[in-house]
Order: sequence, then structure tokens, then C-alpha cells
Amino acid sequence: MKKLTLLLLLMPLMLHAQNFRDLDQSPMDQAKFPSSNRVTDKVAIITYSRPQLKNRSFDDIVPKNKVWRTGA
Repeated sequence: MKKLTLLLLLMPLMLHAQNFRDLDQSPMDQAKFPSSNRVTDKVAIITYSRPQLKNRSFDDIVPKNKVWRTGA
């Protein structure tokens, strides 16, 4: 009985101690296959996000006449 009481008292503490990340502020897109017709029960879903300019111009971020690449 003591173990159960201790568990019930510590459970909210353990749940509150979890550090959940905030949602990504980038708009999310999804690509599904097959999109409209389903021949099989197999489905592939790809979820990705894209960066935002946030009221900035692309020319201000990327210098002109320089090689620019995507990625980190």
C-alpha cells in the first residue's frame, strides 16, 4: 500500500518533469502516396517543413553574385 501511495504521489511529478519541445513555427507540408486512389493498403507519408523569410527579402539574406547552397 505504501508503494502504491508513493507511486501515485510521484507520478504527477514525473509527468511534469518531462521537457517537451515547442512546435516548429515553420509551415508544415505533407506528401502522401497514393494520393487519391488506393490500390493496396500501403501508404507512404512524408512530412517536411520549409524555412520562412519573416518579412525579410531574400536578397537581404543571400549575398548577390555568390554561390549559395541549401542545407545547414
